[in-house]
Amino acid sequence: TTVLSLDNLPSNGSTLRSVTLEFAELVDPSLARWIAEELRFPCSMVDRLVPATDDRFRDTVEAVTGRRDEWPVRCEPFLQWVVERGWAGPMPPFASVGVTVVDDVAPWETMKLRILNGMHTAAAHFGLRHGLDTVDRVVADPRGLDLLRRLADEVVEVLDAPPGVDASEYVATTLGRFANSGLGHRCAQIATDTSQKLPQRLLETVRLRLGRGLGI
Repeated sequence: TTVLSLDNLPSNGSTLRSVTLEFAELVDPSLARWIAEELRFPCSMVDRLVPATDDRFRDTVEAVTGRRDEWPVRCEPFLQWVVERGWAGPMPPFASVGVTVVDDVAPWETMKLRILNGMHTAAAHFGLRHGLDTVDRVVADPRGLDLLRRLADEVVEVLDAPPGVDASEYVATTLGRFANSGLGHRCAQIATDTSQKLPQRLLETVRLRLGRGLGI
């Protein structure tokens, strides 16, 4: 049996396995041993910008469709799924529907966290500081765009990108995604819980650069 987690968390499969085993141990140690031997918990990564639903978007959906939906979901055209091999049985043909199948998701997670998520946090705080309420407005501001490009350059310089991936192209794609005015991705939403996001998104890049004698 294979249990595939799609939670937007680093090492989601490993975390799910750990929690499952901990719970099973409390129920029956033999159950925990069986799970450890028989089940697989591959990691995965999903990348898609999905702004929080708000009343303005609810009203827009109602005006267009004539129906009231309390939880419509707004998302960008871009979508990337990365899933690990190592299933307990035959793996579904994910690659045939555009999923990237890899031996290790970690490099993909790292690239997303440090480039896309790190730039997102930087854009959000720049926007809040300068009266720009959405990320697309930050990208449209030459000062905001310059900040994001400088940050990305520093990240890429110390990043081990996934095999076959050009990190600079990933940066360009990310900036294009941020510029999508149809998303209306609010800086205030992205900046929520920043203190919990900084270690994964920005601080590791700072540590790596200082460790190599590079500026930040």
